[in-house]
Amino acid sequence: MAKTIEREMSVLRRLAEERLAESGRSFEEFSPDQVKALVHDYHVRQIELELQNEELRDAQVRLRVARDRYAKFFNEAPVGYLTITRRGVIKETNATFATMVGLSPDQLFGKALSDFLLPEDRPSFYGRFKAFFKMPEGKQLDFSLTGKDKPINVRCIGRMEHDPRDQPDAEDIESLMLVITDVTEQAKLEEQLRAKETFLNGLFETIPMPVFYKDRHGRYQGFNKAFEDFFGKSKDQLVGKTVFDISPPELARLYHAKDAELFEKPGVQVYEAQVTDARGGAHDVVFHKAALVDEWGSVSGLVGTVQNVTELKLVEMYRGLSVDVLAILNATTEFSESIRRVLLAVKQASGCDAVGIRLQDQGDYPYYEQAGFSEDFLLMENSLIAHDEQGGICRDPDGAIKLECTCGLVISGKVDPRENSMFTPGGSCWTNDAFPILDLSAADDPRLNPRNRCIHDGYSSVALIPIRKSQEIVGLLQLNHRAPGKFNPDLIAILEGIASHIGEALFRKKIEKDLQESEERYRLLSDLTMEGVVLHKGGIVRDVNVAMEKSLGYGREELLGKNLLELIIHEEDRENVRENIVKDYAAPYIVRCVKKNGEVIFTEIEARNFEAQGELLRVAAIRDVTERKKGENALLESRERLRQALAEKDRFFSIIAHDLKSPMSGLLSLSRMFAEDAENWTLKELREISGNLHKSAERVFDLLENLLEWARMQQGLIEYAPRECRLTDIVDANMHFLTSVAEQKDIVLSSHVSKDLTAWLDPSMISTVLRNLLSNAIKFTKREGKVEVRAERQGSRIEVSVHDDGIGMDQKMLSRLFSLDQRTARPGTEGESSTGLGLMLCKDFVEKHGGEIRVESRSGQGTGVFFTLPVDRQ
Repeated sequence: MAKTIEREMSVLRRLAEERLAESGRSFEEFSPDQVKALVHDYHVRQIELELQNEELRDAQVRLRVARDRYAKFFNEAPVGYLTITRRGVIKETNATFATMVGLSPDQLFGKALSDFLLPEDRPSFYGRFKAFFKMPEGKQLDFSLTGKDKPINVRCIGRMEHDPRDQPDAEDIESLMLVITDVTEQAKLEEQLRAKETFLNGLFETIPMPVFYKDRHGRYQGFNKAFEDFFGKSKDQLVGKTVFDISPPELARLYHAKDAELFEKPGVQVYEAQVTDARGGAHDVVFHKAALVDEWGSVSGLVGTVQNVTELKLVEMYRGLSVDVLAILNATTEFSESIRRVLLAVKQASGCDAVGIRLQDQGDYPYYEQAGFSEDFLLMENSLIAHDEQGGICRDPDGAIKLECTCGLVISGKVDPRENSMFTPGGSCWTNDAFPILDLSAADDPRLNPRNRCIHDGYSSVALIPIRKSQEIVGLLQLNHRAPGKFNPDLIAILEGIASHIGEALFRKKIEKDLQESEERYRLLSDLTMEGVVLHKGGIVRDVNVAMEKSLGYGREELLGKNLLELIIHEEDRENVRENIVKDYAAPYIVRCVKKNGEVIFTEIEARNFEAQGELLRVAAIRDVTERKKGENALLESRERLRQALAEKDRFFSIIAHDLKSPMSGLLSLSRMFAEDAENWTLKELREISGNLHKSAERVFDLLENLLEWARMQQGLIEYAPRECRLTDIVDANMHFLTSVAEQKDIVLSSHVSKDLTAWLDPSMISTVLRNLLSNAIKFTKREGKVEVRAERQGSRIEVSVHDDGIGMDQKMLSRLFSLDQRTARPGTEGESSTGLGLMLCKDFVEKHGGEIRVESRSGQGTGVFFTLPVDRQ
C-alpha cells in the first residue's frame, strides 16, 4: 500500500514539474485566479493524501492481524513445517517441529536435519535425500526423530521453493519445504497390521483343508499349500486360469455354473462333487463357497474350501457295518452262522480282497471262517504254531506256545505301540503299504519267523485286529487288500469295536456252555438278551450290560442304583410296566423308552424273577424294536391298501358282470334268432335286428374299451408323457370326433376356449377325459339341447369344464359318482347305455396330472363337470 502511494506522489510531482516547465512561466506570472486554482488543487491533493494515509494505516493493521494469524497457524499446526537447504540445513521451522525434537525454533536455525534423526536411520536418509530434494513430488520419506522424551516415527513430504530474497547463491535460493507428520501411532498400527497379515497368511497356508479364491470372472487368484498338495498344481500353473483350463469339461461346466449362480445370488453355497487328486485318485468332496462383496456392495469374487469327505463317508459306512455286525451277533442264530454272516458283511462293506477270523483252538489260532484267501495261502497260513527243526512245538520260558509272523505278534499282545507305529493302543497292527516290511533286518523285526506270505501274495493294505474275551485275546480279525491306502485310524478303531462285538459274542457263548446254577444270573442275561439287559430289584438297577448302555446312551455308573421306571420308561407307559413287574415271568410286551439324548424308542421287554444267593432279583431283556415297529405299521398300511384294492377289484368285476350281461344277452338272443329263423325275415326286420345287434356290440365295445383303459391305468401300463399343448386343439379334435353322435340328437356342440391358452398335459389322456365327458353330456341331453366346453386360467392352473342343459342329477347320485361300490350307471335320454366306468377313468387321468375333478348338477337343470390342469411343468 505504501509503495503504491509513493509511486502516485512521484508521478504527480513529475507531471506538475513538466506542466510548469512547458508553460515557461514563473510563479509571479500567474494570475490571482490561477494561483487560487493551484492552491485549491494542492489542498484537494493534500486531503487525498491524508485519506490514503488512513487507508494505509488500516491496511497495516489488517496485515499485522493476518501475519499474526498465519504465524499462529504456522506454529500451532498439528504437523511440523520446516524449510531446508540442499545441504539439509534448517532455514526455518514452526513450533510443532521444534516441540517434536525438544528445542525452540531459534535453536534449530542453521542445524542439519540429520542431527535430529536416530543414528540407525541416517544412512538411509543420506541415501535418499538427494533424489528426494531434486524431485519431491509424489514421494515420501519415513524416518525416526530423536524426540524430546522418546523416538518419534515421522513421515515427510516436500515441495521445492525459490526465495528471491536470499542471496544469489543457487544453493541458498533453492530450498525444500517439508511437512512432517508424527506417524508413531500409525506406524504401530501398520506394524500390527503387517503382523496380523503375516499371521493370517501363515494361518491360510497351514489350514489343512484346500482353500482358494477367484475374481469376478472365475479366474483363480490364490490358494493355500493344502490346495497345491491336493491337486498337484503350483500357483504359477493356476493363478489367472479358470476351471475350463484345468478341469475335465463336464466338471468345468458344473463348477462354472455354480460360480455363476453364486455371483448372481451372493451368499454361501454348499454342494457335493467328485474331484481327482494329484495322484489320480477320485474323492468325494463338499465345496463350501461364499461371495466376496466390496465396499460398494458389488461382488468382487469368491472364496471357497474343498472338504474331502471320502474318508468321512467310509467311516460312516464302517459305523453302519458295526451296527449290522451287532445285529447279526445278537440274532438268534448259531454262533458259526453268525460269524460267517459277520465276515461276509465286513468283506462287502470294506471292499477288501480277503478277510478272515482266527479263533483260539487249544494252543493254535486257525481260521474259523474266511473269504477270499486262496487254498495255497490257507494251507501255508492256517496254523501259527512255531516248530523247531525236529518238528516239535516251540514254547517260551513260561511254557506258552510260540506263534509265528505278524498274526502271532498281535495275538501275543506284547507289542508296545509307543515303540512300533504300526500298532495301536488297542493292540491292532495295520499298514497301508506292507512291502517295505520286507526290507526290515532281523534285528529290527520283532516277529518270530516272519513268513510274509500276505506280502508275497500282493496284499498292500493289511489290518490285524485282536478279538478279546474280557481282557484275554482269543482270536484275530484279518482284512487284506491289494490296493494301498485302504485304512486309517478311525476305520481301525471301528474295526476294533467290531472285534469287541465278536469277543462279546464269544463271551456269551462261554456263559451259555459253562455257567452253573450259581451263575444263573449271567446265564439268564445271555439267554434273554438281544440288545440291552438289566438286573434290578423293585425297579432299582443292580447291573446292566454294555448293549444296554449303548442302546440308551447312559453309562453303567449313570444307571446303577437308579429307578428304572423314572429314568428310562416313558411316563405314559409306566403303568404298563408296573403291571408286568409284579409277575414272576413277563412275556414280551412293548413300551416306549427315553434315551439319554431325549430320543423316544420302542422297546420289547421280557423279564423274569430268579433267586441268587438267597435274594430275589429280576432280569429284563430290553430290545430296541423301533424299526420292527415301523415295519409292522408299514405292513398294516400295506395290508389295508391291499384289502381296499381287492375290494375295489371285486366291486369292479361285479359291475362288469352286470353291465356285460345285458348287451351279451341281447347279442346271444339276436344271433340265435339269426341262426334259427333268418330266412323267414323281411328286409325291414333284418335291418331292425341288425341295428339292434350293432347297438349291443357298441355297448360291449364301449364297456370293454373303458375296462381296458381303467385296468391299464391301475397297473401303470399307460405311459404318462405330458408336454405343452394348445388346449383348443385337444378340445376341437374331440368335439369333431363326436359331432356325428351329437347331430343324431340335433345337439349343438360349442367351444369357448381361447386359442392362446396352453397347458402341460398328456394329449392322449386328456383326449380320453374330454371324449368321456362330451359323450356323457350328449347321452344325457335331450334333443335340440346344447353342450359347451369352457376353460379359464386360475393362477398356475387351468380349469376346464363341460356343460350341458340335460336331465341333470340329484344330490344322492352326485355323492356316488366316483365310487366303485355305488351303482351310478343309467340309460341316456334315448336309451343309450352307460357303464359308470368313464368317470372313474377321467378321475384317474386328471389326478395323474396333479389336478382335481368335480361335478355340479341339479335334477332337470343340466350338469357341469370341472377339472384342472397345470399351466407349466410341475
